[in-house]
Amino acid sequence: MSKLLLLCVIALLLVSACATDLTEAGSKVRLLNSADEASKCQVVKVITASDNTGSDDAGNATKKALNEAAADGANAFYIVSTSQDFLSGASVVGNALICPLN
Repeated sequence: MSKLLLLCVIALLLVSACATDLTEAGSKVRLLNSADEASKCQVVKVITASDNTGSDDAGNATKKALNEAAADGANAFYIVSTSQDFLSGASVVGNALICPLN
């Protein structure tokens, strides 16, 4: 039984080591809540980000999208769709945007 416990602990450590960190630039990208807000912005590109580490897949996919949006010069991101399932993890599709600063 102790081998099983050890394997579980190792698996948890590996999964947590794969968590996505939000970059400094990614943390400055504003996540928009409505299509109305997004319509006032210029689309830089459509981003699809996914994660299947098993630990907060949806949160990690969103962080990846925000990091990519920042790398492309966007200051905002609007999530168009999300999906999540047990086998393939989570994915986020959205628009990296340049929005007027208010």
